[in-house]
Formats: sequence, C-alpha cells, structure tokens
Amino acid sequence: MAKQIVPAILTDDIKDLKAKLTSVAKLTDWVQVDIMDGNFVNNTSVSLTDLAKLPHSSNISAHLMVLNPEKYLADCKAAGVKRVLVHFKSSKDIGVVLKKAKKMGFQVGLAISPKVFIEQIKKYIALADIILVLGVEPGFGGQKLIPESLNKIKELKRISPKKLIEIDGGVTLENISEISEAGADIFVIGSGIFKTDNIKKTIKQLKRKVNPNLLNLWGIFTIKK
Repeated sequence: MAKQIVPAILTDDIKDLKAKLTSVAKLTDWVQVDIMDGNFVNNTSVSLTDLAKLPHSSNISAHLMVLNPEKYLADCKAAGVKRVLVHFKSSKDIGVVLKKAKKMGFQVGLAISPKVFIEQIKKYIALADIILVLGVEPGFGGQKLIPESLNKIKELKRISPKKLIEIDGGVTLENISEISEAGADIFVIGSGIFKTDNIKKTIKQLKRKVNPNLLNLWGIFTIKK
C-alpha cells in the first residue's frame, strides 16, 4: 500500500474550512479535520455540525481532541466522516470507545500525545486500525517535531509490524523522509501544506518523498504507454 499524505485542517472558521477542503479536493485520498472542545486541549475549532453543512469529495478523518469522544460519534456519522481518531486519555474506558466506533463502521485510530508511553496502550493496539503518534503537543498548529516521536514509531512497528502508524505534527519536506524510514505509514500535515505557495506542488513533493519506488514504477509505466 502506498504511504498516505493527509492534509490537516485546524480552524474555527467555517469559511476557512470550506476553502481548505476545496483547495485539496482530489489531491489526496484523505483529509483530516481537527475537532477541539476547549477542554481536552486549550483551543476550540469548527464543529462536526459545521462540517456536515459543507459538501466534500474527500474521505474525511476526524481527529477528536475532545473529552468523551463517544458522544461525538453520531455527529461524525452525520457529517460523512469515515475515520475517527480518539485520544488514549480522552475517556475513562478508551477500549469501549474504540469498539463502539468500529461497530458504527468507522476506521478507527488511537492517538497518543507526547506524554503517553507505548507501554500504556499495548492492550488497546489490537482494537485500533491505526495508531496515531502526536509529534507535537495537540491543539495548535505550526509546532516543531518532538524528536522522541521517531522512537515511538520504531517501537510500535517493532511490536506490531502490520499496524498502520500515523504521525501528526511537525512533519515537513525536510524531515518526512526520516519519519518514513522510522516506519510511519500516514503523514498528517497542516501548515506544511496550507502555508505553502503551491499546495498541489507541495503535496506532490511530499508523496514523492515517502513513495519514491512506487513513483518510479509509475514513471516506467507512463513511458511504456
């Protein structure tokens, strides 16, 4: 499977959300929308109700930086979300939340912030489709990658080689190859995409960095045609 580049939208403005969804439509398979309640993290964002009002052609992943994410799953469904990412410390029983989300038909990710250790989540790994490693403290965009994140990715791949590992926060054109080599499969990028002059070109460059062999094969096939 090709490694995925996922643009991340962190905003409290529905017009900005619409503009960004439009700007990356058809450029990637997935787009992430950050949902923040001001309690789990010290910031707020657009709501799932706002998202439901907007047409979108991309597969939507909702990063739920909220307390009690199980209360948000019905709204995720109504907004057309296909993947939900819930934080390890966001509920009293995260295992129940993961199972409920799976039962509702979502692809499910378990997110771990920089202060969460792999040992704490081992018994929940099998319940998730994806383990999301936060490369920065959640809630704000534009932060630099915490180097220890690479060790977490490596450890997760060691103990669960077939599990999809996602990285969110601090990913740039300069460090994405190193992160990919550590074992990451999905790369969530916000300001590194949306604050560039040419979004389409940037996404193409990011894809080339993490899928060099696949892109070379595509080139060969193109020539043969």
